[in-house]
Amino acid sequence: MIESYVIGFICCLINVRVIDFTREEKWTFANTVLTLIVLSILVLFPIISVRYMFKNFANLEANQIKKRYGELYAGYNIKDKWILLHWEIEYLRKIALACCVVITTD
Repeated sequence: MIESYVIGFICCLINVRVIDFTREEKWTFANTVLTLIVLSILVLFPIISVRYMFKNFANLEANQIKKRYGELYAGYNIKDKWILLHWEIEYLRKIALACCVVITTD
């Protein structure tokens, strides 16, 4: 999950570097709009998911929630709520890494 998140974030940041709001090309304008939509989703994803997991922390072990959202916290020890802070920092670190990769390339 985290690896695909980083790839999507890098792709959006690369598109942001060449963003074009002119309406001369329909596909370029559509790409710009889609880039902004997907980028906002990717930025909000860690915030919303941590809020959801914090709210439903007691039920994270339930089979129904595990089947639906288990990929979010797979591999983490969910016995203590501090893991949510670790999880959030992990995503922030991945965002920073993606930004460094895109900013430092020509």
